[in-house]
Amino acid sequence: MLVIRRAQMELLERASLEGCLLSHLRANFPQFCESLPGRRQADFVAQGVARARTHGFTETSHLAQWLNLMVLLGPRFDEDPGCSWVTGILGESESESTKMQDLLDAAEDHVWEGDES
Repeated sequence: MLVIRRAQMELLERASLEGCLLSHLRANFPQFCESLPGRRQADFVAQGVARARTHGFTETSHLAQWLNLMVLLGPRFDEDPGCSWVTGILGESESESTKMQDLLDAAEDHVWEGDES
């Protein structure tokens, strides 16, 4: 009889999640993904998931949005002095959904509309 241990299930779930998120990136940012050779795409996703989780993001949709922000703002935008506005949002004790929406709204205000204030 085949026995699948908890650790093995966790690895399968992680691989499935990261595969889904990689497909998301390839569909939404094909040029970015083409610029990353081979395994670097999967590494980008794995690192992004790990970084997002350190800030309390666990839902798949929020992980995908975190990856979007990494592509647009830089892979370590949460530590980038040029994105100092991120720190305040991530430090809030709001719900995961509220924090992500605040990040997206602030990114739109600070980056896409060019408002640096």
